[in-house]
Amino acid sequence: MSEAVGSMDEYPLARDPMYLLVSLARQWLRDIKLPSESGSALAREVAYAGPSNPDLGLGEYRAVIRTIFETGREWASTQGQGEHWRSQSFLALTGSALTFIGRDTPGLETAAVNDWLFDLAAAVEAEHLKDFRPADEVTWPVAGGFEHFAVQWINLSKPTRHR
Repeated sequence: MSEAVGSMDEYPLARDPMYLLVSLARQWLRDIKLPSESGSALAREVAYAGPSNPDLGLGEYRAVIRTIFETGREWASTQGQGEHWRSQSFLALTGSALTFIGRDTPGLETAAVNDWLFDLAAAVEAEHLKDFRPADEVTWPVAGGFEHFAVQWINLSKPTRHR
C-alpha cells in the first residue's frame, strides 16, 4: 500500500487526523465489550467503510469519524491534494492503528484492544483494496476474522506468472 501513496513523512496532513481518530476510538472501546459485534462494527466505521447494519448505537461515533475525514479532505482540497486524501488517510489510519498495538488503555484488556487494532488495520486495508481491485475480490473481516483477511491479502499479493 505504501508504494501506491508514498511514505508517511510525505503525508502529515493525513497522519495527524488519523492518529487522533485511532486515539479517540481506543477511548470509545471502553463503552464496548470486546470481542463483539459492536467492536467489529466500530472498526468498520473507523475504517470509513460505511455504516454497519444494524446501527448498534454507533451514530455518535460515526458523526465524529465523518467530521474528521471530511474536515481533513476539505483542507487537503485547499492544498491541491484532495484527490489523494483517501489513499493518504488509509495509509495513515493503518499505520496509526498498528502504532497503538501494545499500549495500555486503562480499564481495558491489552490483548483485546490489540486484536481490535489488528482488525481495524485489516478493515482499513480491505477498504483501500476496493480502490485497486474489483469488489468481488475484497471481503470484510469479521470479529476474529483477521486470519481470513491475512490469507486473502497474501493471495492477492502473490505475483502472477505469465507463460
